[in-house]
Amino acid sequence: MTSGTNLRQTSATSNMPATANLVGQRFKRLLVVKLASSRPILWLCRCDCGNERLVPTRNLRNSNTKSCGCLQRDVVRQYATIHGATADRKRTSEYRSWRHMIERCYNPNIREWKYWGGAGVQVCPQWRHNFQQFLHDMGPRPVGHSIDRYPDKNGHYEPGNCRWATPTEQTRNRRPRTPKQATMSPTAATIQQ
Repeated sequence: MTSGTNLRQTSATSNMPATANLVGQRFKRLLVVKLASSRPILWLCRCDCGNERLVPTRNLRNSNTKSCGCLQRDVVRQYATIHGATADRKRTSEYRSWRHMIERCYNPNIREWKYWGGAGVQVCPQWRHNFQQFLHDMGPRPVGHSIDRYPDKNGHYEPGNCRWATPTEQTRNRRPRTPKQATMSPTAATIQQ
């Protein structure tokens, strides 16, 4: 057996391996407080958040355990709120409107696609890839409103051509629901006048 200050005998029997003393060492968010059990070898660790947890040596050394569980929650929360628009783990109405706008224009597997993306309607690049920019340009969605392309109902989703509209405003600004409506023929335009 090696002698030294950072080795600790784990059992009274001499044929048991010695374990390095991990007290005071930090493993990600965990600080080892004391050896809690020698069979199996478990360390009492205090997490940065204040919780305590028993952790086997191997989980500390191979980074299988990095916290009391708060790190996983924080990572999930970070991914869910990267755009800064969640409330009580639910996406905000502005975020849902933004996602649905993109779905309608770029996902041919959804039923509504033929009326938007299939008709040539697009989302401007600064909105398509950046929810925060969309929210900055559109502002908060008033209750009972949804996104509307106005003043050009055949135009794209972009600043200057979108508003939060009431159902009545949406109805007044509605296009005929036929695929390929954005590419209206000159004959159809003459008929509508």
